[in-house]
Amino acid sequence: MLASISFSAFAVDTYSNGQLSIPLLTFGPTTYTNVVVTVGSVVSIGSGNQNGSIDNYDSATGQLTIPSVMVRSTTYNNVVVTISGVVSIGASYNTTQNNSTAATSAVITVGM
Repeated sequence: MLASISFSAFAVDTYSNGQLSIPLLTFGPTTYTNVVVTVGSVVSIGSGNQNGSIDNYDSATGQLTIPSVMVRSTTYNNVVVTISGVVSIGASYNTTQNNSTAATSAVITVGM
């Protein structure tokens, strides 16, 4: 008899060589996948368990809220940073229109 096992996976960002790799990012009604950005500054590092599982960019504050990020071998939870640039975006999904598109250019406007 085979047992069915379900795993709940949370995507963890990774930071290396000045770039942050983000598996999932929400910005307004759109979710982006496989986003790479350059970090401007660290606003705060939280503690405890991660809040949520998807990064969120707030254009009003210019801040990116990260539930969990791995830097070398250390994981930090509930991190807030500013971003100085968008390197690449894999794809996007508009939750209000229910469609998916391959990203051909950076559509996130980063305030500096």
